[in-house]
Amino acid sequence: AISLASRRKYRSSSSAGEPHPCAMLRYNAQSWLGTVWIFVGGVLPGLTWPTLVYAVFVSFLYLFCLATRFSISTDGLKFIGAATTFMLVFRLNQCYSRLVHANEILVDAIRCLRSIVGLTLTLVPFIGGERACSDCDRQTATMIKVHVCRLATAYAVSLKYHLRVSEMMNHGVKKEGVRYALFDLCRIKGLLTKVEAELVEAHCGLFEVPVTGLKGDEKVMVTGIHHCPLDHHYLQEPLFAQSNLVEAPGGCTLPPLIMQFLRSVLKEPLVKQWGYPERTLNIYEQHIATASLSFQEMNQMVLFSMPLPYVQLCKLLLSVFVVAFPLSVDLEHGLWGNVIVPTILAFSLLGFEQVANLMENPMGDDSADISMYEVLHEFENEVQALFDCNALHVADLLESRSELADACCLPLSRERLSRSDFVDRGPRFSDYFEWATLPRDLVLYIQEQATEAQRLNRCTLFSCFRRGRRRCSSGTRICRARADEDLSADSEDDSTLEGSTSLLPMNEADVDRFSVGHCMALRAQMPHLIEARRQLDALQSVDVATVQSFRTLLRSCKNFDR
Repeated sequence: AISLASRRKYRSSSSAGEPHPCAMLRYNAQSWLGTVWIFVGGVLPGLTWPTLVYAVFVSFLYLFCLATRFSISTDGLKFIGAATTFMLVFRLNQCYSRLVHANEILVDAIRCLRSIVGLTLTLVPFIGGERACSDCDRQTATMIKVHVCRLATAYAVSLKYHLRVSEMMNHGVKKEGVRYALFDLCRIKGLLTKVEAELVEAHCGLFEVPVTGLKGDEKVMVTGIHHCPLDHHYLQEPLFAQSNLVEAPGGCTLPPLIMQFLRSVLKEPLVKQWGYPERTLNIYEQHIATASLSFQEMNQMVLFSMPLPYVQLCKLLLSVFVVAFPLSVDLEHGLWGNVIVPTILAFSLLGFEQVANLMENPMGDDSADISMYEVLHEFENEVQALFDCNALHVADLLESRSELADACCLPLSRERLSRSDFVDRGPRFSDYFEWATLPRDLVLYIQEQATEAQRLNRCTLFSCFRRGRRRCSSGTRICRARADEDLSADSEDDSTLEGSTSLLPMNEADVDRFSVGHCMALRAQMPHLIEARRQLDALQSVDVATVQSFRTLLRSCKNFDR
């Protein structure tokens, strides 16, 4: 879970039937028990209480009808049921299409970023070569590659940050959502320079405004989000300290801003002796345009949901049908026809509605949504592999091709294929980047979206039983323990993934060896990077329920010895 090599090791040591890592909850579709008896991550959390309430309602309705012999005509009821089913199934199909399309555009965005990184690592030489003839050229070329790797990764992380912010703008700002957004923002800052980090802070759009509390005499800070300049006449204060680089701090979409940083880096090697020709920029621009278009489609998918009149009509028809149908059943059919069958029918129709709600925003926080953190981690592993391959193994690759030419009886091609000037090894990925530990709560959040479903259910239920403290919200978030004593004792050694990031497994077989516990960050010890790490630690240690001001918390991390 920390590097590509560790994932290969876990993959080779796992059993043949164990699912491989993916960007969603993993399950065995061929197993009935493995898919039906799933509570956490399935549709049951959102249907259990509504179905029980409806069963009680139908039972009282049946007793009332038995006492009064009341019933209604079935005229038109079948038409209402058919219309309700059609509307719900059509909405479900549209939501599933959104899920498939979201996966496609996310793949396109990561593919373009991967191509940009691969092209730069190939076209700009690390070592030796005919074009890099001086130490200054080699160091400049190496820094260009570092810049492209870090900015491409920062752009990928900014996609998740912006989609989370867009969802909060639509459905309301919550403290827990703000903390996750700040986790992503600090992760982005860990890949940027000082000026870039200041620009990102100034344009992130997060602000706080004092609001009178419930007691009437206290002021509490309420976090908000803007995608326009902040209006200081309304006491809006940005979460981060105002930079001298920006006159009017406010909000804008961060992915285009970070992509502009990447553009400015890609133009540096143009027409340089160690760079590439101008026509190469056309290839880069095609990938940039595709990545930008993918971001725009993701943003529109989050902001644009199903039209309100359509959703309203679905809910009205569903409400009318589930109330009218039990009244139309013949009382002679007994308990089965008057209570059990209407309850099963309501369970099915409410299930259509629940599944559609889960899939309507594929980039959200539900357990059925796409886990972008898994995709980001795979991309970070690919960046490391590509970086080290081009820096360390160029000469070995060329020599192996020459040996293949000899084996194919084409010795004359050996002189052209071999490059004797590639004799040294370039810098490693680890010389400039490191794998930073993700906050524990963020790791648990990732496991809710991308782990093996049966393991998630076993570990979650075991954790709830052991701790006795549950956290469930909206019927879809899992119950997870928050026992700081046991987890803090286990997380003393950050290198042990099972001890610090697993959902308290009952045994070794329940440990998710594919869990994401680390992220890519710059290794340099610069003041703004140290500040970003301190902010991450502060956000992790604070209690979201009692925190009064994220702005005060973040700015307190600036007071450290430089």
